[in-house]
Amino acid sequence: MKENGREGGEDVPVTGQRVVRRTLGRRLTRLRVASGKSRREVAEAKLGVSEPTLHRIETGKVPVTVANVRALCWLYGADESLTNALAELALGTSQAEWWDANPVVPDWFKLYVGLEVSASRIYSYDGEVVPGELQTEQYARAVFGAEQPAEEEAAERQVKLRLQRQKTLFARNPAPRLVTVVGEGALTRPVGGEATLKAPHAVQWLSDNGPQYTATATVLYGHELGLVPITTPAYSPESNGLAEAFVGTFKRDYVSGAELQDAETVLAQLAGWFDDYNTQAPHSALGMRSPADYRAEHLTLSSSR
Repeated sequence: MKENGREGGEDVPVTGQRVVRRTLGRRLTRLRVASGKSRREVAEAKLGVSEPTLHRIETGKVPVTVANVRALCWLYGADESLTNALAELALGTSQAEWWDANPVVPDWFKLYVGLEVSASRIYSYDGEVVPGELQTEQYARAVFGAEQPAEEEAAERQVKLRLQRQKTLFARNPAPRLVTVVGEGALTRPVGGEATLKAPHAVQWLSDNGPQYTATATVLYGHELGLVPITTPAYSPESNGLAEAFVGTFKRDYVSGAELQDAETVLAQLAGWFDDYNTQAPHSALGMRSPADYRAEHLTLSSSR
């Protein structure tokens, strides 16, 4: 999950008091370090901010007053525009969003929900079940209802919480970019029965490398799930051949030389890998151009017609 506030160039909201506190704390820490001051020196400046209090502010543990933010920005030599922006951010350190005040959401998970809502990109892997962001109400109810011992009221509260997270996430403008890798078992395992697995509306499924595709059983199963299998012209840049080349290049150029000790480390590297592949990796089906170069040229040609 990648946080991206206004400094990153995208107008992505930073919301939820825990996320706002962390964001403000990091920015104030960067300002202090850039000014060459230690926490003790800040405390000795007689701004009314003690060293322990400054530590709690910088680590996002407490709400912060506008007066304290302005005083710290003055001490650090921040300009007026940055001071005003951080002072506005300070207001959010004490404003509770729906998940902050929801007793169903455990304290450790409230931070995650805030990060999720504030993220510009979300990367995830689920090998066994459909990701929570994409679960239908029936699917979520089947997942939570499978817990033993089953508590119907508790399961229903969790379902409502999951649906509220989805609503908050996808109603946002701009919407986040969600990239998820789902294991085959998540699609074939009958969670809650076949009716639960069926898509609630038509979903197109790029299923093959061209019209010569003949895996009848797979196509029929896609129809049973409510998917609409579609094909692409063979050997076209949009074909599955490009996807297959992507997998091969990704394994060879990125995964093989990367640090893979845990999932968190891998997920932290994915955004950079994707960006590098899109802008730098040549592909034979694209005339040895990168996907980004091909798209740029294709759009230029289309607009000139």
